[in-house]
Amino acid sequence: MSPNNVQVMFASPMRRFLIAVISGGFAIVLLYYYIDKTLLESSGGERISVLISTKAVRPGERIDGQGVTMQTVPTAYVHDNSVHERDRGKVLGRRVYRQIAANQPLLWSDFDAPEGERSAGASLSKGMRAMAMPIGESMRKAQLIRSGDTVDIIFHFTVPQGSVAVTLFQRVVILEQTGDVAVLALTPEQAEQLAFAQAHGGATMTLRNREDTEQKELKQVSFPNLLSGYVDMRSGGSVTSPPPNSKSDLPLQLLEQLKQRQGK
Repeated sequence: MSPNNVQVMFASPMRRFLIAVISGGFAIVLLYYYIDKTLLESSGGERISVLISTKAVRPGERIDGQGVTMQTVPTAYVHDNSVHERDRGKVLGRRVYRQIAANQPLLWSDFDAPEGERSAGASLSKGMRAMAMPIGESMRKAQLIRSGDTVDIIFHFTVPQGSVAVTLFQRVVILEQTGDVAVLALTPEQAEQLAFAQAHGGATMTLRNREDTEQKELKQVSFPNLLSGYVDMRSGGSVTSPPPNSKSDLPLQLLEQLKQRQGK
């Protein structure tokens, strides 16, 4: 653009005024952006929505929708274990294992007791019995079982008709776990059943979710009902007694008594 053209462009006072207004507006926008960015960085960065508890929650209680709210917190001050607003549905109804004060952010660690507290949280209740049993080589190698966990116990028995697997116990609490041995919290009746079952069959533990409280009606598993459709071995002919001194042949009548006593 030649000097003459520039002079023509700015010759009109109105044009000069408009250019000055536009330039001033642009400078204000840049200044506002700079101030906003500086204030944001000095205050901890962008805001993140996290969940906080609106009331005190004691260990063992559950989080309900009325007890939590959303709060925006600068990124620099957000705990690594904070529960974000987008995860609200994942924590509602869950049990906490630590004391949460009112107006305190919810942390994922509140929902899972640390290793050092698991054993203390799983104490033996009045009327219960502590009994040790092997957890099995595969479970030990997988390192799945810990103190405070809940397990089901499946027993496999050899009977005159073949073999059978049955879940004798559900929702059994592990009081302590050391190496390949777990200490279980059992009722006196369950302790008797476990002692008898261990003498006649092999046990397998299955880990349950701590929040899973359902007691399922499970059928025994045998070759007929597993491979050829359900066949109730209990409705068959009479069961012969096992040979003397044989610990592997558990009569089905005794197995039924164990399950009936467990149901009571």
